[in-house]
Amino acid sequence: MKRASLWLAASLALVTLCPAPAQTEKKTEVDPAEWVPADAVVYLGITDVARTWADFQKTAGYKLMEDETVADAVPGFSLFGPAIKKLQERVAKTLDVQPAQLKNPFAGPFAFYLTAPPGGKFKDLEPGLVARVGDTSLLQKYYETAVTKLKESTKHSTDSVGSTTIDVFTKEESEGGKKGRAKGLEGAPPGEGEDETEPFGPGGLRMGESSEKMAEDLINRLLAAENLPPTLAACLSEDRLIVAGSAEQVRAILKRDKDAASLAGTDDHKALLRQLKPVGSVHFQVNLPRIIELARAEAKEADAKDFSTWLKVIGAEGLRSAVGHVRVGASSYDSKFELLFLMSGERSGLAKILSMDNQRVAPPAFVSGDACLYVGANLNASKLIDDVERMVRQTDPDKADEFQKSMQEVTLPSGDKIDVRKEFLDHVTGPLTVALSFTQPLGPQCARLLVTLGQRDQSAMTRFLTAFAPLLQPRDLRGTQVFDLAMAPGMSVAASSDRLLLGNAAAVESGLQPAAGPALAEAEGWRRAARQVPEEAWLAIYLDQRALLTTALELAKNKEELAAGPADAGAMVLQGMFGGLLAGADDAKLKQFRKLLKYTGRTIFTVATTPEGVRVTSVDLRPED
Repeated sequence: MKRASLWLAASLALVTLCPAPAQTEKKTEVDPAEWVPADAVVYLGITDVARTWADFQKTAGYKLMEDETVADAVPGFSLFGPAIKKLQERVAKTLDVQPAQLKNPFAGPFAFYLTAPPGGKFKDLEPGLVARVGDTSLLQKYYETAVTKLKESTKHSTDSVGSTTIDVFTKEESEGGKKGRAKGLEGAPPGEGEDETEPFGPGGLRMGESSEKMAEDLINRLLAAENLPPTLAACLSEDRLIVAGSAEQVRAILKRDKDAASLAGTDDHKALLRQLKPVGSVHFQVNLPRIIELARAEAKEADAKDFSTWLKVIGAEGLRSAVGHVRVGASSYDSKFELLFLMSGERSGLAKILSMDNQRVAPPAFVSGDACLYVGANLNASKLIDDVERMVRQTDPDKADEFQKSMQEVTLPSGDKIDVRKEFLDHVTGPLTVALSFTQPLGPQCARLLVTLGQRDQSAMTRFLTAFAPLLQPRDLRGTQVFDLAMAPGMSVAASSDRLLLGNAAAVESGLQPAAGPALAEAEGWRRAARQVPEEAWLAIYLDQRALLTTALELAKNKEELAAGPADAGAMVLQGMFGGLLAGADDAKLKQFRKLLKYTGRTIFTVATTPEGVRVTSVDLRPED
């Protein structure tokens, strides 16, 4: 029997990928979470589908997808673009229209969620989808076409609520599936006319195939009947499309009103709207306690004790929901993603480790303004070691003792023992920083990669490093001892008055001198990024992708010189970052890469501890003209 796409929600909801907007829009104040049961395990909501799509079209990512002259120059886009095209073609075929004629029939709120009964397992998860109608006649046409197609290959029945008809589809097992189970096989043979080869084996996509063929295989696998729910119910009411795992779920959604218990009324959803302002149009929520319940139900009885111990180790007792939002197409950035892990009570285990003390996000003054990568983490090494040891001790006290002893008895090249905790970690204060920049003129020695760690005792640091001779070879630099790594040519380490510095020799030597020129914290690019994230966080990562691409293009002009450069740490950094790119890049490919500059901007990522939990923020800035 011919395979059918039973997942009606996918066929209809994915029409939102179409370039044409809805013909009409219905303005509404409804929060899509009002349509979702309060105990939903997973929730994804869009406050206005049409407006979100219009905002997405303003982004550099969308424009890059539309630019066929450069999309295949970006790793992943060579598959992503054709996959989107194939998906649109599949939806268009299902709805009996040409791909170019597909239109988005939705406007206003959209909600997708998963629920599970009390005591259920992951296999008991049931989907639900509710979307506000934007173009009634268009969606009616699409819906009727899809229902007719599905009737040909599934068992169809109807139910009703008042004058509203609910269509119920049940997947019928193919003869191949029955024969496969009769033989004790895990899967059924493919149906008539289908490709009997496995497009996605253990090694992933088959090598040597075109991106179009791989995209087609990907869509076929995603929409394969065996991956879809066995039962699906749907109805098109006057103002909403509703899809769920059963007619009972659809009936419950139709009867639910604002006075009924919904996700919108829960404390966790209210925390999303209150703590992450301004909230974007895409909201999501994962009920972590319910996920843990499902996982506990899946665990075998023999593993129940180990599972409970693992939950204690990660500090799961205080976890609530993970809530977040996405905003796209803002005036100053392309996209903003925020995730808040809500927590209550005293934090322990992994939850405590991820709740480090915040510091100002702005980079220290010694980070130069031309840095294209900066990482700052308020890392307290001694406290982190203690927390990790405490976690290990809960599951294996012997390993915790072994770990503690290994820190106290590190063997030096001389054969003597040293207590790393006493001689090193107790003098380290943090923060940890990583900075990457490139000096002019660009060449084999232009990279400056520097890692620093705050410390309170320069003499103790120098004494500790001296103990590792001859692995570390000392030399004097203007009164400061610099240690070169014997096994890593071009790498050095040194201790200044307040920092331990590690990196390629040129970066360490520059770091021991007063900063020349403006600092990164004063650069306009950094300031633009910092405005979009919390002022304080314990982790901040800043990446100037445009600067990296510009550097790669400049180095490509003299890639022979780069390849012939000395095999030291700086040259290895360049080879590691750009070697593969430059080695196979001809003039035509480099021309494509240059076109990418107009789609390339800066990214900033932070993790902050808050009274409510741990907040993750990621922002892609709008590329500069």
